[in-house]
Amino acid sequence: MNDTAIVQIDDLTVEKPRPRPVGRRVTSAFSTLVKNGNVVGVVKFARENKPSVSPEHPEVRQLREMATHTRVPFFLVQYAADFLWYDVVAGNEIALTFIPVPARLTEPDWIDLFDRCADAKSV
Repeated sequence: MNDTAIVQIDDLTVEKPRPRPVGRRVTSAFSTLVKNGNVVGVVKFARENKPSVSPEHPEVRQLREMATHTRVPFFLVQYAADFLWYDVVAGNEIALTFIPVPARLTEPDWIDLFDRCADAKSV
């Protein structure tokens, strides 16, 4: 059984591990951005009606270290329930290349950010 939800957007794949119970808690979800078989970014998501993700949360620190170690950008994102906007913050130094300051992106801008990450990774 596959424990990863996969969403295909043009030639970009977003892979999201399903949350799993850990004791009395459920692990929160993150996504890896995959294009042409290569991981091009890591994203930690929070829906708009949930608290924003703290950059100092242990899970966020671990994701930041993983992304930095694999030389891909890491983004912290809070998104609208209807997916009309995405508040994006760079989560590591590599992501600052793409989002130097926090930004609210539309869905097309968000997809463009994915493509720019993929283009930079292929260089």
